[in-house]
Amino acid sequence: MSDSNGLRRSSRDGYGSLRSNDDIRASNPLVQKLTHAAANIQSRDTFMSRIFPSPTQKAAAEGELALVKSEYEFRREALEIARRTQVDSLKEACNQYLVGQKAEARQQIASFLLEKTADLQESLDRTFTNFATSMDKKMAEAELIERKSIRDIRVRQLERDLEEFGFLQADLADRFRRIVSEGI
Repeated sequence: MSDSNGLRRSSRDGYGSLRSNDDIRASNPLVQKLTHAAANIQSRDTFMSRIFPSPTQKAAAEGELALVKSEYEFRREALEIARRTQVDSLKEACNQYLVGQKAEARQQIASFLLEKTADLQESLDRTFTNFATSMDKKMAEAELIERKSIRDIRVRQLERDLEEFGFLQADLADRFRRIVSEGI
């Protein structure tokens, strides 16, 4: 049989002694009260020890705190290393991408500049040929002028125009070379 506390009631033999399978706490109400008081004290001690821990409990708590701190530091350092590794990897990938893009851009620029240089040379040659043809015609016309003073003025004027054309053509070619050498 059990009472309300779940303890077995003793069944006493005729002499008032307990049998071997009977619970001693159930045999005496005083023992029951002491058992409950001990349980209350133990729970109260646990509560009080949380507020006012013993040196052993303090040392254990400090040890646990030190362990948590060291684990936190280890994880923080590991995450920092992982982050640095990721950043370095990303930098390397970006650098590789930029190298590829720069190489392609430089190749396109070189092709473009070579094409423009060829176009410029053709244009200069065509312009010089047209200018030379025009100058030949003008010199022939100047030779037909009867008055020597007017003819000499016209010839000097045409020679000056020829010289200025040569300087202008050389200046334009130099400007183009400077643009190419600037990397623009």
